Amino acid sequence: MKFNVTPLLGIDEIQFGMSLNDARNAINSSYKSFKRTPTAAHPCDFYENIGLFVYYDSSSTVEALEFCEPAQLNFKGIDLVTSSFEDIVKLLKSLDNAIELEGESFTSYSLGVGGYAPNFDEEPNSVCESVILFKDGYYD
Repeated sequence: MKFNVTPLLGIDEIQFGMSLNDARNAINSSYKSFKRTPTAAHPCDFYENIGLFVYYDSSSTVEALEFCEPAQLNFKGIDLVTSSFEDIVKLLKSLDNAIELEGESFTSYSLGVGGYAPNFDEEPNSVCESVILFKDGYYD
C-alpha cells in the first residue's frame, strides 16, 4: 500500500490524534493488536500485509506510525521504505539541519521522522528496516 507523508500530521489515511476506531476504519484491513513493550500505554495494531504499525497513547489516539516492507511511504518524491538510508538522510538534512544521526539510525524531530538501518555500517546502500512517523512531542 502506498502512503503519502505529511510531517508531524501523519499520512493521508491516518492523522495523529485520530481515535483508535477511526484509524482502524481508515485502514480497513486485518491487524494484530499487542503491546510491543511492557511499558506501552496502549496496545499497538500491526497490519502485517501492509507493513504498518499504529501506536496509540493512553487516550487511545494515534501518536505514531511505523512502516516496514511492503509499505511504500512517499515523502518529497522518495520512498522512505525502499530508498537507501544514505539518500533518506541526505533529503532530511536538506530540510532539517538538526537531524540526529546515531550510527544506524536517524531522527528528525522537526519533521517527525525516524529510521533504522541495522546493516548500514556494512552496507552503505542498505535500506531502513523500519521508518517511524511521530507527532510533535512524541519523544518528550
